[in-house]
Amino acid sequence: MKILIQLAVISALLFAYNNCTGQFQSYHEGVQKDLSSTTGDPVLETDAQKVIAKYCYSCHANGAALGGVYGFEDYLNIESQGFLIRGDLSSRLITSMEDTDANRMPEPPAARVTPQEIQVVKDWVLSFSVPIINPPTCQLLADKTNILVGDTVTLTLVTNGQVDSAMIAGVPVSNTIVQKTPSSDITYSAQVTNSGGSNTCQSPKIVVSTPPPSPTAPTCQLQASLKSNIIPGDPITLTVSYTGSVSTIKINNQSVTMANPKLTVSPLNGTTYDAVVSGTGGNGVCSVSVTTKPTAQLTKYEFYRAKIGPSNQSVDDMLISCPTCNPAAYPRCIECHSSGGDPKADNILSFQKLDPLGNFNRLKNIKIPNGTTMNLTIPSKLSAHASGHKPKSPPYSTQEINHLKAFENH
Repeated sequence: MKILIQLAVISALLFAYNNCTGQFQSYHEGVQKDLSSTTGDPVLETDAQKVIAKYCYSCHANGAALGGVYGFEDYLNIESQGFLIRGDLSSRLITSMEDTDANRMPEPPAARVTPQEIQVVKDWVLSFSVPIINPPTCQLLADKTNILVGDTVTLTLVTNGQVDSAMIAGVPVSNTIVQKTPSSDITYSAQVTNSGGSNTCQSPKIVVSTPPPSPTAPTCQLQASLKSNIIPGDPITLTVSYTGSVSTIKINNQSVTMANPKLTVSPLNGTTYDAVVSGTGGNGVCSVSVTTKPTAQLTKYEFYRAKIGPSNQSVDDMLISCPTCNPAAYPRCIECHSSGGDPKADNILSFQKLDPLGNFNRLKNIKIPNGTTMNLTIPSKLSAHASGHKPKSPPYSTQEINHLKAFENH
């Protein structure tokens, strides 16, 4: 009888050994993991260990057939063997209990773990702390916040935490620095993302201004107090008017003040005067042309070649046609060179009369010394004579001499 009992025990051990070999080991290729830092719910752990002891210890306990390889007496050991993944219901400890009969644990003909017992193990697995991955945070910086149209702003994305992907202004970026050229006021946004979620951030508002227009050159007008029929040598006033920004003004290459942009000139002949107004935008140029009253426009200009005989002769009626001249200085000549003037001067050169316009139209009584041959061109150098001559009235003025010069130039 004793022998029969011993044989029965040996047979049971052999049966248990056969049931705990091969298939489980080949099906559960555990991966060693160090999960000692995790802890599960202690109440659920106690309940789960009861289920594990009931169904697994026969093979997976210290001293059991496979205990040296897959010892399940401690949850840390289960984890280290790779059969428990914290918070993961696909852990092999659970899937082996839910598998088909051909692959399940415990192996047939042992009883299957009930659904209620499997749920206890699942609740325990889910109770393990799972590391929380927080969404990353960010800042979007701008190198300047006030720009002109066409300028570029540099945006820099500063992040905190793990970043799996990022976008700036809705465009995925791999670089944390981007450049933008906005055409109007704008605030840019960025988004950073990881498995824990995402966060957004915004740049400061970028204010875009239109640059002031480039300064334009000023313009001007030059006006003359009298533009035509100016008596040669008479003064006229040139005045500048302008538009735009002006800092300096010149008339006839002479600087004038902004408060009184005028210049007095005395043209001897027709001419053109220029003015230049200068400012930040450049220069403006304007001009005005003036004409003088014609003097001694000779329609009959005669040269007399006289051979003087034994007595003085008079070359009479030497004609000068001067229909429009009005030389104000000439009456000064008549003081002496006329029939009512100085007999000596009148004997040399006598002006016969003035026409109703005040023009000299005839010269007479040119007395030439006996025996002299001369070429006479009218007019002679009257101004040189006048400048050194002393008439009855006060000396010739500069203006009077200018009139004479203008006459001679014709």
